[in-house]
Amino acid sequence: MSDSDAKLARMSEKKIHATATKAAMGEKKKEKPLKKSEEVSEEVLMKAIDAKLTPFFDQLKTLSERIESIANMPLPAKGVAFNQLTPLKKSEDAVMEPLSKTELSDKLFELKKSGSYVDMTDVFKVSTGSDSDRLDVIKKYGIK
Repeated sequence: MSDSDAKLARMSEKKIHATATKAAMGEKKKEKPLKKSEEVSEEVLMKAIDAKLTPFFDQLKTLSERIESIANMPLPAKGVAFNQLTPLKKSEDAVMEPLSKTELSDKLFELKKSGSYVDMTDVFKVSTGSDSDRLDVIKKYGIK
């Protein structure tokens, strides 16, 4: 601190001390300017705080506006995009050649060897039955 700053500090301390002692003695005339100076200092302090915080509030406002704009954007449907999806063929569209009797009976025997339960009447239906019997067996065991 320089000498002039020290002198000002001492003078302000003396004024504060003198004002406090006069106020303690009952002189109410001096309280009014003191209240005024407190109000002025509070105003100056509030202006300084507002000046410091205004940029932060502006940034906060722009940030909240951006968040709102993002939140209000329409969302695409979840899942696969339409152009990436290949339509499934219906069972009527996909004409499968039915398995021959021997191929179907071989597949049934393979299922039985693998440990799956295969009814022997179904094997008999495949070897002696009609096409509808074969289709029923294919659906029952899920043979492709």
